[in-house]
Amino acid sequence: MQSHQPQEERPPTDLRRYRAQTEKRLLVGGMLIMFLIGGGLLLWLFDLRALLGAWLCLAGGVGLIALLLGILKLMEWWSASGREDE
Repeated sequence: MQSHQPQEERPPTDLRRYRAQTEKRLLVGGMLIMFLIGGGLLLWLFDLRALLGAWLCLAGGVGLIALLLGILKLMEWWSASGREDE
């Protein structure tokens, strides 16, 4: 038999914050994998010059991604401040 005890109420879940946290963790984890594991394979298969060249290219890509994310955050902040004025 099941007992019919009242269940505890759980606080509401903030899914937007959870999504933002998950995206951030996935981005950081992916970059670490690319830099460390990819770099280790390059160093093992080739030499230090190839590793430094690859890191330079990856850093440029990370910079572009960071720039795009910064622009999107700025647009999000700008649109949110516009809604508060109404």
